[in-house]
Amino acid sequence: MESHLLPLIPNVLRSARCPQCGTDNVRKSRLERRDTAGSVGGLRVTRRFRCCECGHLFVAQDAFLIRLGLLSALGIVSVVAALSWGYSRQPWVTPVSDSVESVSRIVRSGPGVGAEDLGLDPAAAHQGFEQAALAGDPEAQYQVGVRLVKRAWQQDQQFKLVDGINWVRKAADAGHHQAQAFLGRSYEKGRGVIQDHAQAYQWYQRSSFAGNPMAMLLLGKLLADGRGVEVDVIQAYQWLNLAAARGLYDAERERERLQIRMSVEDLVAAQDASRHFDQNIPRLSVEFDDWPPGF
Repeated sequence: MESHLLPLIPNVLRSARCPQCGTDNVRKSRLERRDTAGSVGGLRVTRRFRCCECGHLFVAQDAFLIRLGLLSALGIVSVVAALSWGYSRQPWVTPVSDSVESVSRIVRSGPGVGAEDLGLDPAAAHQGFEQAALAGDPEAQYQVGVRLVKRAWQQDQQFKLVDGINWVRKAADAGHHQAQAFLGRSYEKGRGVIQDHAQAYQWYQRSSFAGNPMAMLLLGKLLADGRGVEVDVIQAYQWLNLAAARGLYDAERERERLQIRMSVEDLVAAQDASRHFDQNIPRLSVEFDDWPPGF
């Protein structure tokens, strides 16, 4: 090797040179070393050389092994970097800030508005809801729960409904009126929980007093049929009347059916009660597109 190039090459990468005569015309000795000195992590980077000029036997660093090790390390680093970059480009990996902002915008937009309606990344919204649900946000817990229920329902995997119902229950316990109505429906039909009309009645009632029209409809039907509670046509008419006033056509139809069973006195009392409750219960505009079809 030209002597003027040697200062440009690190010592560990230079070819072995005879310490006695200074030549680099050397070869690897056939005599193997028995000690472990000069090894790195079990990989020996020094070995015996013999000078082809003066015959001197000496120990030096093996530049070939060092270069091989460096190239291997560089290859591993390159592969890891490429995999990391590729993973970061996948659609399911979204920054936490983007996910949280997606959830915030969806919640602020009100019920019935999804990520696509706002031009948001659905993956970011889903990840954000999961993070917010774990942090204890009732709206996020409800959204995560309903999505799990919907997936299990659509795939006819009813044994998986319980995972979603557990999230819905957390939101219901925190006072989320849509979650309360959904949980009541689950108890009424025995989906993800044992069928329990008394529990259904309690959850429908809590949601109805919070102003949920669907809960009012379902509560009125329970009272009219006497499921989970004694038959009470006056209260049944009252809740059906309130639900109909909030835009539910099914409630109007059930109210008319029930009216046939009522006396004039019962009808007057039920309408009086409806007027009283209508002044004290919030009028909410609630969409139910997030309920699985047929649930």
